[in-house]
Amino acid sequence: RLSIRQLTTQLDSTKAILSVDLDIANFIKMVTLEAKKLRLTVKAIKPSAQRKKEYYIEVPFNVEVKGAFVQVMLFFDRIAKLQHVVKVGDFNVKPSGSVYTKYVELEGSAQLISYRYLGTHADEVVNKPEMKDSSI
Repeated sequence: RLSIRQLTTQLDSTKAILSVDLDIANFIKMVTLEAKKLRLTVKAIKPSAQRKKEYYIEVPFNVEVKGAFVQVMLFFDRIAKLQHVVKVGDFNVKPSGSVYTKYVELEGSAQLISYRYLGTHADEVVNKPEMKDSSI
């Protein structure tokens, strides 16, 4: 039972960073707020088809941004470090604008993948009354 409790604790801490419900509008607001903090232009952010896995669902968003090199890099770094688990993938950047400007301006795109927890058999076991009442 001790090892079950340890695994339960580990599962609970993992579930804490994976939401059961993902509010798409709130996620988009969170991403655009991070961009606004850096004065980065978000040209587009669109949710894509969700992909179901064994224990979770991947919720991808395609995002396009425009700004100085430092702004673009800081934006994707901040997104990757959010409390909510977000993977930055399919990252592409290209220069835009004049080469004679003070800062190199880039247009970038990436796929941001958020995750939604589905639940497992372990959740059912942990929620049984005999597991909750046990003092081991």
